Amino acid sequence: MTTLFAQVNEEMVVVVMAMLFFGVPIIAILTHHQRKMAELIHKNHQPEMLPAVAEEINRLRSELQNMRTELNSTRIELDDLRTQRPSAQRSVEERVREQ
Repeated sequence: MTTLFAQVNEEMVVVVMAMLFFGVPIIAILTHHQRKMAELIHKNHQPEMLPAVAEEINRLRSELQNMRTELNSTRIELDDLRTQRPSAQRSVEERVREQ
């Protein structure tokens, strides 16, 4: 029984050593990667970048508002054309009947 217990302990030691051998470098790589990503994220949020970003956002909002206004005016024009079209068709039909 003690030999079986000793054999299990030896196997456990081998497994634990293998996990440490491969686990420590992987954890170090992941930690390094996480630190680099955090630096990149925080570097992009520096105070001197914020006014430029705010200006770009305002410019895009203004452009979006202009596009909405243009789209609405185009819709109104199309609606006007659709409402005028049936009356124009009736007048053509009336002209054909008259001839």
